[in-house]
Amino acid sequence: MTIPHSGFVANVVAVCINHTAPSTLTPILNSARNNGWHKLVNAIERIIQGERSNTLLDDLDSEEEEIISNILLQLESGHTELSTPKLSENNSQGLAIIINAAINGDSDAQSTIAFMCKEMESVGGELTMLSSAIRKLLAGERDLIALSNDMSLRSKRLLSAVLKDLSQRR
Repeated sequence: MTIPHSGFVANVVAVCINHTAPSTLTPILNSARNNGWHKLVNAIERIIQGERSNTLLDDLDSEEEEIISNILLQLESGHTELSTPKLSENNSQGLAIIINAAINGDSDAQSTIAFMCKEMESVGGELTMLSSAIRKLLAGERDLIALSNDMSLRSKRLLSAVLKDLSQRR
C-alpha cells in the first residue's frame, strides 16, 4: 500500500461496507478524474456499485492496480484496517499531479490533499513527517533538505522524485 492512498482505500472500503453515500468520495474522485485517473475512478465506481471481479484490474497501470487490489482485499476481509503503508518512488507522479493541481487552485485537489494529510497524520511517525513535507510543498518549499529533515532514506527518495515531477509540471 502506498502512502498517499491508504486513507483513500479505507474510505472507499468504508463506503462499500457501511453502505454510506458514495457522495462522500465525490471530491476525491472528481480530482482524480480531472488529473487523468479515469480508469481508476471507473473501477472504483464499479466497486461501489457492487462489482468485485478481477476484471476491475484490466487496463490499469501498476499504481492503479495496487489501489484497486487493496480495496478488493479489504472488502474481502470485511474490515478497513490496512497494513503499514509502504513508501515508494513509483507514486511520485500521482502525488506531484495532485499537489500541482492544488497549488494551481483546483479545489478538489486541495480537499484531497487536506484529507490525505489528515489521514497520514493520524497514522503518525514517518507519515506525519511526510504530511508536513507535503504542506510545505504546497506553501512553496522546494529544498529537499528542508523538506526531508529526519526522514528515512525511502521518504527522502519519494520527496526527491515528487520534486522532480513538480519541476517538470511548471
